[in-house]
Amino acid sequence: IIIGKAFLENKFTITEAVRCWQKELFPV
Repeated sequence: IIIGKAFLENKFTITEAVRCWQKELFPV
């Protein structure tokens, strides 16, 4: 369960990072 939680948190972190990266690459 802890590993699954860490995976979900890591997934959300990656999503946020990609979102910020896309903002810098393609400013809206």
